[in-house]
Amino acid sequence: MWALKQSTALTVQVFVHDANGDGITGIADGSFTKRISKGAGAWGAMTVTITEGEAGWYFLPLSTTHTDTLGMLAVSLSASGAKRVNLQWPVSARVLDDLATGAQATAIQADTDDIQTRLPAALVSGRMDSSTGAMAASVVTATAIAADAITAAKVASDVSDEIAAKILVTPAQKVATDASGFVTANLNGDLTATMKTSVTTAATAATPVAASVTGAVGSVTAAVTVGTINANALNAAAIAAGAITAAKFAAGAIDAAAFAQAAADKVWATAVRALTDKAGFSLSQSFPANFADLAIAVTTGRVTVGTNTDKTGYGLTSGEEDAIVDKVWDELLSGHVVAGSAGATLAGAGSAGDPWTTLLPGAYGAGTAGKIVGDNINATIASRAPEAGGNVAAIKAKTDNLPSAVPGAAGGLFIAGTNAATSVNITGNVTGNLSGSVGSVTGAVGSVTGNVGGSVNGSVVGSVGSVAGNVFGNVIGTIGGLAAQAKTEVNAEVADVVKIDTIPDRAVAVPPATPTFEQALSYIYLDAISKKVLNSTTGKKQLFNKAGVKIAEGNATDAAGVATVEALA
Repeated sequence: MWALKQSTALTVQVFVHDANGDGITGIADGSFTKRISKGAGAWGAMTVTITEGEAGWYFLPLSTTHTDTLGMLAVSLSASGAKRVNLQWPVSARVLDDLATGAQATAIQADTDDIQTRLPAALVSGRMDSSTGAMAASVVTATAIAADAITAAKVASDVSDEIAAKILVTPAQKVATDASGFVTANLNGDLTATMKTSVTTAATAATPVAASVTGAVGSVTAAVTVGTINANALNAAAIAAGAITAAKFAAGAIDAAAFAQAAADKVWATAVRALTDKAGFSLSQSFPANFADLAIAVTTGRVTVGTNTDKTGYGLTSGEEDAIVDKVWDELLSGHVVAGSAGATLAGAGSAGDPWTTLLPGAYGAGTAGKIVGDNINATIASRAPEAGGNVAAIKAKTDNLPSAVPGAAGGLFIAGTNAATSVNITGNVTGNLSGSVGSVTGAVGSVTGNVGGSVNGSVVGSVGSVAGNVFGNVIGTIGGLAAQAKTEVNAEVADVVKIDTIPDRAVAVPPATPTFEQALSYIYLDAISKKVLNSTTGKKQLFNKAGVKIAEGNATDAAGVATVEALA
């Protein structure tokens, strides 16, 4: 995870893979769901166009809008069939590329070393001691001098006198005063910014009155009584910008009595002026986004719109719709003759005449409806298939014999292949071939010509000439005889039982009262080959198996004279 520089565009590559980790190709930009979170803030939809590279790689262009917020930038991409791709970068004001290179660092070090050689050995009051030599013209300007840098303590008395002599250098600029220092003569020129000093009077004298002031006055410390003001003396040009502010008026200074009616009349009598400053103005109803594109002309109370591209909400009344329909149907076809138009088609159809007067098949070509109808319906339908007799009656006689049940269902027609598992009862003779299994055959089977290839699971009552397959059910009747092959197979099976199959050794158990053929033979065999031992204590006869294990013993006879044998525990 590398850092991105703030407000910098960059295209990154992302790998999109499936659940097995294999790259997925062919995902269109519109198939991606793109989400973004800037500065670890809320998530939202991301506006970006993703293009495919190769082998599962895709290009994701990050714009300056995506990277304009410091902090963590997170992007989530998802698409059908692909694992979600989660990306995250820190966005910083500076990145490693903003750092100085080795060559730049070497140059900075060299400059630092050079400055060190030029510094004094020691600082004076924490500052470098220096002296000013030659200065270029206009070095000292008003902006270069700090506020209050030149104070009374910094200016010697002889310097003040020199400045005064230089300022009041001409008679027109000098101020005439009387013995008390009052201003008695006119000021015949505007004082410059440097000359605008306060004009004061002696503290013990009466308030003086100047003859007149023609130029500008820097400041007046005493009250000034305004006498008669010449007409047009106070105009916009005579008042400095910003001279009259809200703070200059006392509360309630201008009221209804002070504001003459003539002044208000002057305001309303003024012609329409353009409003250049709209700050603070707003509309109660906002305009639509495309308001600037509207061309509206107001004429006699109606609004005429140039082009209206959004017809949402517009509709016609029922009467207007009826009027349009009437106009369409009342339109003369003579004015609409362009080939392929509805008017030309209707006009052609109207001039075609009555189609029922056309002779068939006439000039209609092969495959057309006129040709087919003309060639096949060339007589009365009744003569072809009369309802009471003829072909229809013969067909009906055949179909009356068909079962009414649904084909494939019980009692219905059997559908071979489709309904192969359907149970069907057959009453009568089967003269053809029967393939498959037959549950049971009730009645005599006269004869079977050929072999029965499948299995007969039910009962066959009657005589069967020959059966090539297996009969799992009962055969009630006479089997004519076994064929030579059947006899050979039966003999082979009997010989296998007698000569090859073995009888297992007997375990400890009471011999059954009604043994099977195998059990009887095994006990006879064991009695013949095993040792014959009588229990010396009980006198019972003991029987051993082939392994020499005693499996049973018993008296030769019981009290009734019947031989008994019991199993050993």
